[in-house]
Amino acid sequence: MNSNDDQSSQLSSFLKSFGGRNASTNMASSPTQNLLQPKQKQNLMTLPEDNDLDAQIFGDTSESNANQMQLAHMEALIQMKSQQIERLQAEIRVLHRIQNDQAVALEMALQDRRELEKQLAQTQTGIPTLGNAAIPQTEDQKMAKNSKKNRPGSAHFKTSETPYFLENSMFLRAFLRNDQASLDELVKSITSVNDTNTRGLAGQALFSQMQRYMQLNQLFERLFDESGTENLVTTFEQNVRNLLDSRRILLWLVIPSAKVIVSRTASLLVPEGEGLLGKAISEGQRLVLPDPSRDPSYSLDYDGPVISNARVVLYQPVVNTKKEVLWVIQIVDRLSPKGTVVTPSGDDYLILDFLSLSLLRIYQDESRIDEMIKRILTESTRSLLTERQVMPLLETVQLTVTHLVGCESLQIFFADQQKGNLFQLCEGKQQSGSEVNISAITRNDIAVDQAGIAGVAYTQKKTVNVAVANEHPDFNRDIDGEYPNGPCLAVPLLGSKGTVSLVAVARQKKNGLMFTGSDEIILEALSRVSQGALANAQSHERNISEIQLALNNHKYYTALLAVAQELSAVLDTDTLVRKIMTKAQSFIGADRCSLFLVDKERGGLWSMVAHGTSERIHIAEGYGIAGHVAKTGETINIPDAYNDPRFNPSVDKSTGYRTKSILCVPIKSSSGIIIGCTQMINKLGAVEFSRTDVELMTAFNVFCGIALSNAQLYEAATKSKKKMTAMLDIALSLSTSTTLEELITSIISRARELIEAEHCFLFAVDRLHNKLRPLGNVGDEAKEFSIKEDAVGYVALTGSEINIENVENEKRFKDLWPANIKAKQMLVIPVLDASGQVVGIAKAINKTTMPRFTSEDQSLLRAFSSFAGLAFDRFIARQPAEFGLTDIPLIETLSPTELTAVVPSDRLRVFDPLTGIVGSLNFDVYSYPRNELYRFLIHIFTEMGLLSTFTIPIGVALRFFSSIADNYQQLPFHDFANAVSTTQFAFWLMMLNKLYIQFTKIELLSFFVAALCHDLGHSDRITVNAQVQAALDVLYKDQPVNETFHCAALIYLLAQPTCNILENLDSGYVNDFWTLCIDLMLSLDPSQHAKLIEEMDIRLNRGPFDFKDKAAKALLLKLMLKSAVTAEVFRPFDPTKPWTTSVNKLSVVASKGDQKVLLEEMTKYLNETSTPLVRVLLRTMTNVQPLSDQLKLNMNGWKEQLDKLTPAQ
Repeated sequence: MNSNDDQSSQLSSFLKSFGGRNASTNMASSPTQNLLQPKQKQNLMTLPEDNDLDAQIFGDTSESNANQMQLAHMEALIQMKSQQIERLQAEIRVLHRIQNDQAVALEMALQDRRELEKQLAQTQTGIPTLGNAAIPQTEDQKMAKNSKKNRPGSAHFKTSETPYFLENSMFLRAFLRNDQASLDELVKSITSVNDTNTRGLAGQALFSQMQRYMQLNQLFERLFDESGTENLVTTFEQNVRNLLDSRRILLWLVIPSAKVIVSRTASLLVPEGEGLLGKAISEGQRLVLPDPSRDPSYSLDYDGPVISNARVVLYQPVVNTKKEVLWVIQIVDRLSPKGTVVTPSGDDYLILDFLSLSLLRIYQDESRIDEMIKRILTESTRSLLTERQVMPLLETVQLTVTHLVGCESLQIFFADQQKGNLFQLCEGKQQSGSEVNISAITRNDIAVDQAGIAGVAYTQKKTVNVAVANEHPDFNRDIDGEYPNGPCLAVPLLGSKGTVSLVAVARQKKNGLMFTGSDEIILEALSRVSQGALANAQSHERNISEIQLALNNHKYYTALLAVAQELSAVLDTDTLVRKIMTKAQSFIGADRCSLFLVDKERGGLWSMVAHGTSERIHIAEGYGIAGHVAKTGETINIPDAYNDPRFNPSVDKSTGYRTKSILCVPIKSSSGIIIGCTQMINKLGAVEFSRTDVELMTAFNVFCGIALSNAQLYEAATKSKKKMTAMLDIALSLSTSTTLEELITSIISRARELIEAEHCFLFAVDRLHNKLRPLGNVGDEAKEFSIKEDAVGYVALTGSEINIENVENEKRFKDLWPANIKAKQMLVIPVLDASGQVVGIAKAINKTTMPRFTSEDQSLLRAFSSFAGLAFDRFIARQPAEFGLTDIPLIETLSPTELTAVVPSDRLRVFDPLTGIVGSLNFDVYSYPRNELYRFLIHIFTEMGLLSTFTIPIGVALRFFSSIADNYQQLPFHDFANAVSTTQFAFWLMMLNKLYIQFTKIELLSFFVAALCHDLGHSDRITVNAQVQAALDVLYKDQPVNETFHCAALIYLLAQPTCNILENLDSGYVNDFWTLCIDLMLSLDPSQHAKLIEEMDIRLNRGPFDFKDKAAKALLLKLMLKSAVTAEVFRPFDPTKPWTTSVNKLSVVASKGDQKVLLEEMTKYLNETSTPLVRVLLRTMTNVQPLSDQLKLNMNGWKEQLDKLTPAQ
């Protein structure tokens, strides 16, 4: 008899001793015999070994074809399932029999219990009942250790002592652990007990724990039946709650790939590492937490929804041999029979350990099934790889996997390692006209960063498993938008070299919140099947393409070679374009065709249309289909133009033509630079252009690129020859022409011809009368006008060049056109003499071949202007009358008495209304000739009392003024007119509330001389680079170089006896004059601007301005002079009038002729430079409020002009 039989007989004998023989006999014959068979019970928790299962399923496949293998696989699966069902049915029958026997035994046990209770009532009460026994609240291992330690050595027990076999669920522990030795010892100990009461309690404990053990085994069977289904979790939670009465029991599934823990019944997701669940997983052992909300790891967001009011919570992780947590069992508030919350007991821990083991065995069984499925799918690859029709194959794979995984849809993204992107295969159209059967498969390329969740799996080479697709940071609505609110699983397939060959994406789990590890395995197996299908498809496509190419190449090459011969003989671009389009249209079979060439000057493209219209159309860079192709070099072939957002339908609307299909191919030069593109419109006899058409146009455009490059080089050489011929002709005219008009006429005529302008003018600058006079005889009527008008006046005063594409949008100046001219475009260039002064202006109007003058035209006109400058140098000295120099200087019209007087005569005085104009902000210096400007200066010096105080004769003053005018060069913003304007503005400041009475006469003389001479002798040649500037700073001891030069020019000028206005001053006054005058002129260095304002602010912060303080007055004079030298920004600005006299030099230089930039620079200058200056002047003296008011008006005016050019946001 084996050990199990011995145990059965021992238990039978033990039960007979209670007096109920029938009950004991029944128990010995059925329950104990089944409970004590470890091998039989083990069969309930194991599956066949993998090798045996594989042999059952696959057999020997080497001698069968692919279809037979698939059939064999299915038969093997059916046979395996049938065997499982038969085995389960047999086990269920056994369980039913056990339950019946248990019911009989339980009835007998109840009868025995009633008799035992009567006996117990007559015995001592020192031995506690099982229900009142104190079960330690320690871990299972500690309880077992303590129990063994406290066992008595014999069967004799004290009356008040509880036997060890009644403690800590010894029977249940032995059953669950299948511990034969412990069970033998228990039986031996019980049978040796003589005390009837103790034996009765032992019998009661035995029956109770046997019943619990049976419940656990039934639960295991149910879980085994539900394994692999969505009901596993629900079955587990419901049955465990029946075993362990609790407020709530949850089974959490750990999904490592998604880094979340999922409760399906509670519909909750907890991120990995969060809350008490995260703590239990990280520690990997059981946690019992009284008052869990006080635990530091408690999370209101993740623990609160389940255990917000719980008193005791238990977490039991289920850990595999790799120390990986698979599930977590959570028990919330274990309840006693009375309904109170208690701490889990030793029985509870035993049960939880058993449940953990059961779940682990189920997981192992599921893993074996997953491996089996993987083997089945991998084996199926052999038959799939023999399928040439890839799309039906992929559809079958998708249907199979969606069924196995339980998802709504499946997408497969293949990886293109060369391009570095992903693509999907889809059904294509059979090519028309193909002489062989070309596979109807097309691919849709997708950039990795636009592939959504699939792109993340590809980049990271890791599985991506998310519960809600649109919550993933890389969610892409176009790719992932089919099921945005459902779970998504993306599995990459890694090759032997670690590269990703494809990504399989399953979407929308039909049952459950998340995809599981089994789903990942199935998708990975599917990936390998699909990879083989792709290899077949690529091989098939390659073979078909090679066949088609061989059939068509001979026809293409013959036609292209003939075209190449014709194109190489044409050097005229227009003729070449027509020929190219005619040939291309016949080759491709298009209804219309166009050629677009890159516009190097304006950017964008010019179109040359072969059919339908004769006009050329300019297309902005990147605009429309052609613009996109010319910018990116990409070939575009679209069947319906109106479905492409890049298509511009405006041409169709204007012509009534309907564009459908478009083929646009770039044209490149021999160096690979895109020089244009061909656009074929509406394929004849077909809905769209074929792949053959694309290949033909690509090859055709190679010859087009070569021919167009040659034609452009020929035209460039022709134009260069014309330029050289024109320059030589003008150079010859310089030496042979006898009159200025003859020479100027020759220059203008050749310039107009070469720059292709409708009209060309040349104007001479008359500085004495501030006029612009037309020169030459070119058949266009032009009249003289003021230097402050027209774009010509603007260039004369600023020295800048102007190239305007649309004259109507230009608001900087008022243009004066002859009646027969309607200007569209305009190019204006200054004419400089040998010293760099502006002596004339060249002006071209309306480009005949393009909508604007190019940079090459600008360079050409600049070259012709240089010839005009040489002509001026040659003829000005010989024929001054032609330039208005016949006016008699003012000093020559005065008598000796008038010249020696210190009070001006009536002929020199300024009367109303000129008196008011000279003393106002509305003064316009360019409205008066040179002699009139001298009279204004005499008036200013007289009003300030300078002539009479320092005994300066009128003649000396006029010679002083004349010498100053001669030392000012005719440079924009640095001429004599600008000096007079500065002096007049300084005079206006002094006249405000008679401010001049606060200064001494020598201070006033120094101030006005500094204003008149602040830019004396200025030349563009004194502008130096940074290295030279550093050397000059050392030489001049950090004094400003330009301002020092102006001071030196003034010293030299006053050293001339004929114009020395200091002749009658005593030495003390002379020293004071030079000290203050030089100090004022040096203060005009731009680097001193902020320092002067800061210094005045500091003084004013100490108290009111003190006119008795000599240093304070000198500082005020510097600030007033600062404002005077920028007088143009303070004078009234009227946007309806020319801007010539209202702009600042720095703004003009920075703008480089751009109107918007000029407005931005003017606004910036007024804000950053003029506004702080006026602010500090206002703090110093309140009488300059009109200056502040006018500045605000000007700022608003400039801003309004800028707003007109700035598009609304």
